[in-house]
Amino acid sequence: MALGLQTRESTEAAPQPGLFRTIVESITDGIVVIDERSTILYCNPAAERLFGWPDGELAGRPIDVLVPEEYRPRHQFRVRAFAHGEAQSRRMGSRQAHILGQRYDGSEISLGITILRSGSMMMAVIRDLSDWIRENRELERLANTDPLSGLQNRRGFSEAAERAIRKGPGEDCRFFLLMLDIDFFKQVNDRHGHDAGDAAIRNVAVVMREALRSKDLVARWGGEEFVALLSLNGRKEALMVAERLRMRIASTTFSGGPGVALGMTASIGLVDGPGEGEGLDAFVRRADLALYEAKAKGRNRVVFLSP
Repeated sequence: MALGLQTRESTEAAPQPGLFRTIVESITDGIVVIDERSTILYCNPAAERLFGWPDGELAGRPIDVLVPEEYRPRHQFRVRAFAHGEAQSRRMGSRQAHILGQRYDGSEISLGITILRSGSMMMAVIRDLSDWIRENRELERLANTDPLSGLQNRRGFSEAAERAIRKGPGEDCRFFLLMLDIDFFKQVNDRHGHDAGDAAIRNVAVVMREALRSKDLVARWGGEEFVALLSLNGRKEALMVAERLRMRIASTTFSGGPGVALGMTASIGLVDGPGEGEGLDAFVRRADLALYEAKAKGRNRVVFLSP
C-alpha cells in the first residue's frame, strides 16, 4: 500500500513510508483498503482481529465477506454511490446509527466506519462499537425502569406503547389499556410505614408480571398506580384478564413488618382503543376515568368504560 505526504515548502522533513506502515499496523482501529471491484487489497492486523479472520487470509477476498448476507445488496449500493460521488470521505455508522459487520464465525458486530477515497481505491477506518452499544442500551434500560417495582416507568411505557400502537395490535386483536390503583394505599403507609408501602408496590408488580403475558407492556405509572397495554381478541377476553388480575392481587399477602402479614385489593379501569385520531395521552385519560369510576363504586372491582 503506497502512502505519501506533501508539505507546503519541502519534503525533507516528511516522515518515511515505513513510519506510516508502523502506525497503520499498530493502531487499534481496523483499516481495510479495497479496489474499484470491492476486492480487499490490504487490511491491517487490527481489522483481522476485529473480524476474527486468520492472518493474511482477507486480502484478495470481496469486501462482502465482512457484511451480513442480508445487508450486502444495500452495502454494495452505498459503496458504488460513494465511489462515483463527489465526496472524498464519508462516515458510515456512529454511536447513534451503527452498521453491522460479520465476523469470520458468522457472528455480527456493531461498527462505526469512515471511508476515504483515493483514485480508484477506497480505505475504510473501522471501529468496534459493540461495547458502547451494550452500555448505551443498559443506560437506556435503567432510564426507562422504575427502580422500586422493576417495571417500566412512565417514560419507558409511553415510548414503547406509542411504538406498539403505530405497529398495530395484530390480526383479529384490539388494544386495551388497563389502569390499576392499590386501594387504601395511604393507610398502609400511615399504619405500617413506608417500607410496607414499598412492599405492596413490589408485590403488585410481581403479580402483574405473573398474571399478564410477557408481550404485554406493563409499567408503574406513578405512586400506587400501574398501567398495562394489552392486545386481545375482544372485550370479553379483556375483562377476564383484568378480573383474574384483580382476584390474584386480592388473594396475595405481603410482609408489613416482622410478624405482620398484610393483604390488599386493587381497583382497575379498562378501555379499548385508541379511537381514531386519539393519541396515547387521551387513551390514558379514558383509562383513568374508568379507574375513577371503579373507585367511586366501592373499589376492588373492574370497570370497563366504552368510548
